[in-house]
Amino acid sequence: MPNLAQYCRNRMAVSGSGAKNNIVMRPAIALVVDDEPSVRHYIGMVLRGDGIQTLEAASGTEGLHLVCELQGQLDLIVSDIQMPDGDGNWLACSVAKEYPAIPCLLVSGVEQRHASVNAGFLQKPFLPAELLQMVHRMIARGPVAGALCGSSGQS
Repeated sequence: MPNLAQYCRNRMAVSGSGAKNNIVMRPAIALVVDDEPSVRHYIGMVLRGDGIQTLEAASGTEGLHLVCELQGQLDLIVSDIQMPDGDGNWLACSVAKEYPAIPCLLVSGVEQRHASVNAGFLQKPFLPAELLQMVHRMIARGPVAGALCGSSGQS
């Protein structure tokens, strides 16, 4: 898996862009990452219906690429945990290293006892209202205080 800091530095060198955005009022932006297109589109539809702008990625690696392209200008990442190309825990830990202000909501059909760094958890299947309640809570509070990535060997 790519090292986010190195990948972003390489992309910045190629693009020559390093300017920080001024603080402006804008709709929330969420990145939705799931390898199942129907789930990804469902989550995106629910969020867009609530006025949240969405970007979609089909894998953790693709999601990481988008985070870097956007220079971390996201309000939330909603990611499946189990994906073949960079799982949700790996994505949350990778993003937290460079962009600790971006909270992640991890979703899974498999019961989870704990979530990764900077992350909340929502069990699939979930109703639109449950998703929106958790999304709004996470955007409002920001990163989960005191949560740390484990030493899983992933970077």
